[in-house]
Amino acid sequence: MGLLFPQILHIVKLEKMDTKKTAKQVHYANLENALRSIRSRERNGIILALQVQKQGKYLQKIMEEEQKLEGALET
Repeated sequence: MGLLFPQILHIVKLEKMDTKKTAKQVHYANLENALRSIRSRERNGIILALQVQKQGKYLQKIMEEEQKLEGALET
């Protein structure tokens, strides 16, 4: 009976270690997911900015063409 108690105590210690390790793993997984989310938002923001820039250039070309046509009509 005296030998059984240390074995149970050892098992309880192992379970506590596993719980701490698991909690740490979950914490790191949450940090990784947050970082992945931030990077994804950054990428989406850059893509959106490039699209807006491209549309701005397209609109600028259209306005230049309109001005050329108006100038041609006036002469």
